[in-house]
Amino acid sequence: MKKALLFCLIQWSVLTASGQYLPVRNSFRVGMNMMTLGGIDAIGLHYQARYARHLASDRLLLALSAGYFQRNNRESIASDLYADSDQKQRLTTDFSVLVDLLPSSRSALRIGGGLSYWYRSDKLITARNYSWSTTSGYYDFQTSWSDEKEWNLGYHLTLEYETRLSPQLALNGQIGWANFTRDRLRRNGGIFSGNTIPVFQSAQAGLGLSYLF
Repeated sequence: MKKALLFCLIQWSVLTASGQYLPVRNSFRVGMNMMTLGGIDAIGLHYQARYARHLASDRLLLALSAGYFQRNNRESIASDLYADSDQKQRLTTDFSVLVDLLPSSRSALRIGGGLSYWYRSDKLITARNYSWSTTSGYYDFQTSWSDEKEWNLGYHLTLEYETRLSPQLALNGQIGWANFTRDRLRRNGGIFSGNTIPVFQSAQAGLGLSYLF
């Protein structure tokens, strides 16, 4: 038992001294992305946490992540006067399969993708009228809103680079793209036929810090 323990300690010290790290089995990452939902008025921060299982000597990752995004816009009505505009929220869950392209224990270049299941909560303006009231000295607002809340299924593609800071810590950067559609069923003469319409697309780029164990 003592000999086996001594051998493991010697092997660990040799690998560390030579700049090599032992493969890990699990990792937990927290990060922050700049995310867009397809327009300049829908760009904001996406906070995300991810658990990954490392397989095949750290060359294959199975990852499950969850995140949150919110963007509340304001519209300029007049000089120094603003009003609430479109509001968008996302609760994100993603399952990813990633493959490491670099034969290195200190860094990784992973590419992959998987399924995405996001909750969409949008409060969108459909009409707005405003006028200046000479009697009260204030603007009179009339705004009509449309609330859209639903789960959307889609897919995503991811490219990430990771470098080891220590045996237990790693810094990584990633870019990604996700696409979501909605399936509708139509009935024509007693026959159901489906058509797929786009809901939204999303692009992300950001940084994260991983704990390896």
